[in-house]
Amino acid sequence: MRTLVYIFLISILYSCNSKYDDYNEFDDMYNILCQEFDSDTEHLIKINEKKLNLLKNDSLKFEKASEFHKLTTDYSNYIFELELKLFDATESPFFKNDSISKLGSEYLIQTKYYRTQFLNLIHDKEFGDYVNDKLRNKSPQNRDGEMIEHMNYYFYKIRKSGTMAFLKNKKRIAHEIESEYLTNLIIY
Repeated sequence: MRTLVYIFLISILYSCNSKYDDYNEFDDMYNILCQEFDSDTEHLIKINEKKLNLLKNDSLKFEKASEFHKLTTDYSNYIFELELKLFDATESPFFKNDSISKLGSEYLIQTKYYRTQFLNLIHDKEFGDYVNDKLRNKSPQNRDGEMIEHMNYYFYKIRKSGTMAFLKNKKRIAHEIESEYLTNLIIY
């Protein structure tokens, strides 16, 4: 009996450690979302290139647009690098021993840096508030009204497919923000 209990406990421990990468029913949904986010991002990149071309005749606007475009591209590339690190991971690279890892801290710093840089280029308060909200590292509330730290909510013990979907959405949001910024430059 005692041996059975030990085997059962070891099986539970093993299954807990391997759940990060094992398939479950949510993976299909997250994979579909990832494909949609990638498709949206590809579309936005093409649209933004066309908008940049429209601004080439106005050197002042084109300079602003190019600066914003570079930030977006850099942030998008940073997120892509995170996706690559996540792809081969067997556990969340954003945590180590239940604490935020170096990569997790870097993610927080980089996201804050890019958000700040974007906001420095935006002069419309309403649009700035929108960008601030979309790119800040929010700590959401659970259904009991308790605040959950951003990293814990979005990355701690979250399945790889869920984390990948979250990151791809962040990248899509950055290109969406750029698209709106470029549209505003074209119109005004």
